[in-house]
Amino acid sequence: MYRLLYIAFITFSAVNVYAQDVVEFEVFEPGVISLEGISEGSPDVTADGNTLVFTRYQSYGDKVPYIAERTESGWDVRQLTFTDTLYNLAISPDGQRIVYKTRNRPSPGADRVNNAFRVDRNADGSWSDPVEMQPALKNAGYFRIANDGTLYLFINASDGEPRGIFTSELNSDGSYSDPVWLSDAVSPYPSVTYSPVINHDETKIIVNRAGLSEEEEQKLGERGLYIHQKYGFQWDTGRRLNLPYSWYAEVLPDGRLIFVENGDLYEASLEELGINWNE
Repeated sequence: MYRLLYIAFITFSAVNVYAQDVVEFEVFEPGVISLEGISEGSPDVTADGNTLVFTRYQSYGDKVPYIAERTESGWDVRQLTFTDTLYNLAISPDGQRIVYKTRNRPSPGADRVNNAFRVDRNADGSWSDPVEMQPALKNAGYFRIANDGTLYLFINASDGEPRGIFTSELNSDGSYSDPVWLSDAVSPYPSVTYSPVINHDETKIIVNRAGLSEEEEQKLGERGLYIHQKYGFQWDTGRRLNLPYSWYAEVLPDGRLIFVENGDLYEASLEELGINWNE
């Protein structure tokens, strides 16, 4: 296992202060989950930390879903078979549901078509046939499932509608309600804010912020991972984590943050990042 050091420069435009920190991170489970020559992404873990879903791919649009379950000697890793490829996926805290997005081409050269699905674990441990989400979630992705079943997701809206993080409540029949905008503070205009990670009581969220010009970064901050905290009914404007830009992250219950960087999954300490995740 090898280690890397990353020096991050953060700009706080309101007071024009520059801070420099060194954060240490390392490859997550090299040779077992993070393989050489193959890219990994979309990590999501159950509440007990014993089951992890993720993707492996060589073509970004054709990711293959995998599940890793902890054993006495390490991890048992195997491919999920309810779909051949997908775009990203998430597993519920209890490990009984997976939600995922696909982006498929109906024919060579055609535009990709978005769809969202859910599958539930059967009594024998296998997975049910995929159930397609309602039209309002067709273009949703980067899902996360909260402890109470609430679905956190990203929608890249068009025609002047907001894009960013939404929530969708779990219905009694296992379906989800139409999405509701989370917060202007978490998804500030005109950023592309996606890939939410939510803590156990839904008062802290880590998101990826991107899609900004240099001028917009001066106002909203450099692209990267941001953590926001909820006070009452309001979310704060967040702070950037001293890590490389990443398009996916996850928090393990033992105090580590996993993030995607350079075709591998890496891990860093929440304590070193100054995060009290569930406190």
